[in-house]
Amino acid sequence: MTATEVLSKLLLPRSSDWSIGSVDIDEQKEEVRIELVYNNEMVNTEL
Repeated sequence: MTATEVLSKLLLPRSSDWSIGSVDIDEQKEEVRIELVYNNEMVNTEL
């Protein structure tokens, strides 16, 4: 299982609205940078 697959299961809701674009792991700085991508063309803000 890749880092992207593991992070997807941990961080993303069970919908297709979001996906992980890229994952950058810097072990020297102990950082993980994740690019999230919104997959829909528009956002509905009305409740």
